[in-house]
Amino acid sequence: MTTRKAKKIEELADYAALKKFAASLWQVDSGFHGAAVMVGAGFSRCAATAGDAGKRLPLWGNFSTLLAQEMESTSTTDPLRLAEEYSAYFGKQALHDLVVREINDSAWTPGPLFNSLLELPWTEVLTTNWDTLLERAAQTVNDPVYSIVRRQEELSSACSPRIVKLHGTINVTDELVFTQEDYRRYPHRYATFVNFSRQVFVENELCLIGFSGDDPNFLQWAGWVRDQLPVHARRIYLAGALSLTSAKRKYLESINIAPIDLAEVVAEFDDRELRHFEALKIFLDTLKSLRPTPTWKWEPTSLHPKHPPDDYLRKSAEDPSYAASLFKEHLPTLEADRTSYPGWLICPRTVRSQLLSQISAPFPNPKNMAGLDADSKTKLLYEIAWRRRTAFDAIPQWLCAELVKICDPAVRNVLTRKQQLEIALYLLNSTRWMDEAESNEIGKRTTAILEANLPHWPELAAELVFHQAVVARDGLDYTALEKLTESLPELDSAWKMRKASLLSEVGRLERAEELLTEAYRDLSAQHRNDRNSIYVFSRLAWAHWMLRGTSMRTHIPSESFPAIYDESKCNPFDEI
Repeated sequence: MTTRKAKKIEELADYAALKKFAASLWQVDSGFHGAAVMVGAGFSRCAATAGDAGKRLPLWGNFSTLLAQEMESTSTTDPLRLAEEYSAYFGKQALHDLVVREINDSAWTPGPLFNSLLELPWTEVLTTNWDTLLERAAQTVNDPVYSIVRRQEELSSACSPRIVKLHGTINVTDELVFTQEDYRRYPHRYATFVNFSRQVFVENELCLIGFSGDDPNFLQWAGWVRDQLPVHARRIYLAGALSLTSAKRKYLESINIAPIDLAEVVAEFDDRELRHFEALKIFLDTLKSLRPTPTWKWEPTSLHPKHPPDDYLRKSAEDPSYAASLFKEHLPTLEADRTSYPGWLICPRTVRSQLLSQISAPFPNPKNMAGLDADSKTKLLYEIAWRRRTAFDAIPQWLCAELVKICDPAVRNVLTRKQQLEIALYLLNSTRWMDEAESNEIGKRTTAILEANLPHWPELAAELVFHQAVVARDGLDYTALEKLTESLPELDSAWKMRKASLLSEVGRLERAEELLTEAYRDLSAQHRNDRNSIYVFSRLAWAHWMLRGTSMRTHIPSESFPAIYDESKCNPFDEI
């Protein structure tokens, strides 16, 4: 028999659904509420271990066969009907004893797969299993900490995330949900559980694992969801090595089930138990791998080779053509890093060092950049200028001369008009640190360029006024500073903060505090709507710090500055 070649999980048609579910699980933005999981018997069968390696926890098919044998019945197709007949014939307690005996809960130990499942950030964990494996596994998981709910009355006192035992627990609850009558009466007898589950389904994406498409628990709960939430029901995900036919997939989709069929990923395993185990392991590992990196962890790519050739330093310093080839090789990475920069108002000190390190491998100069074609050279100059501006690094004279050549949109090049204007503004702002002759020359030239292009960048007029105001402040010309500050537009929260800082310089503290209060209020609202935005959060941190400073004119704050800005590298005290 030929072993089928397994696909990579990224090659599956269902990988898009898996990524969509992972985005909800990790709540990648405010549009996602979270994800819950419902765990079926198939998961315990795959993930539990016992002293006897050949033993497996029973599934519905195993119970059907056993019940049919004891009743000498020939039908094994409907386990709920068989359980009902068995209960009617031998009594409810006999059925309960059979379940306890066959599962033999104490003989089983949670395997590593349980930890892999419970370490994910589920909003809730629901299970139809009668065993205690999930509860026992939860005792070894420190984050998150789960509350255990075995009875309906425990729901009100248990904190999320919870492990909720929907169908009873061996040796704990008096009844186990098993027979046809149990399922018929479930919505009435266990109304609290049904209402809780309905709320979970409304608020979260739900994934079912350890179920097959024919599992009675799966069919019953999917039906209750459709009955209770016919219009607004979220799609339920069913994950595992399902081996779905086209007809079966179509049926599942028709009842609002999105299958994530991993059968093709584990096709090489001919052992059924091992195939299902590997499918669950791959599913959980993939969910973990799809966790997005927090925005504040952004770092520019290191362009220094980990294992450089022996002559790397010498050649990059002495051979202009070799250095030029390195520059061209690095350009795509430099561009990608710039566009993915999270947008800190003040770039963190560690990140500034890393940005400058990117343009030191090798160090650029007119000689080694001469080997680049015109477009590549222009692009590289823009990347260098952006990094120096972001890192508040002084501009060397040679770079100033090169940037002047490419900053005028009247002379078009590979850069966008806005990128050319950014360079012109960077040069203008840098004149404050140049000698007088150079400062006057470049200042006049760049000012003329910027004034000629005001319609192409809405903030340009404000940038020019702000630059003039800062120059007046540095020259102690407070009359001009006050006049320029009054004319500075309040385009957004950051501009309100800029204007407030200049108003403080001329003693207009009340108006400065008003602007900072407005900025803080607006940024707080934006942060509530976009929790992952470093662009917003860093500006909120500075507005908070500046507002705290202006308020000291009337009272000294008794509380310390909050630490919520530390992790995201937004705390102003790191820069002061």
